[in-house]
Amino acid sequence: MVIDQQNLFSDSQLITTSANSTNVIDNLGNQVLPTAMVAQPIGVFARVLQAFAGGTSLQIAVVSADDAALTTNVVTHFQTTAIATVALAAGSLALGVHVPPQKLRKYLGLKYTVVGTMTSGSILAGLAEDIDTVMKPTDFGSGYAVL
Repeated sequence: MVIDQQNLFSDSQLITTSANSTNVIDNLGNQVLPTAMVAQPIGVFARVLQAFAGGTSLQIAVVSADDAALTTNVVTHFQTTAIATVALAAGSLALGVHVPPQKLRKYLGLKYTVVGTMTSGSILAGLAEDIDTVMKPTDFGSGYAVL
């Protein structure tokens, strides 16, 4: 999986309270795009970098809106169930879905809803062309270089 910095919603974002992702992606919504560009679903992932502790659960929603603050004409495209804190171990995949691009508004982002008081927990989240590689990452042992 190749991760592009411009396609990240959260880059090691600490999630201790309910919040939006640090970044939103301007997807040029409401423009007429060639059919080939809108035919493919968009892969969205969220991987736990630092284990969550202290709270009860985390819920992640993939949303789009007409504004970068994700408050105007919000559309929820996918929402996880409440994920128990004990399931949010480092390296675990909290979200891995495909979102149809036809219904997106101009800005795409994530909303994190925390229940309880989290004392730690961080997320790497973004867009990925091949969601299967996000779900099954290749772990190269110590001393290997991927060129």
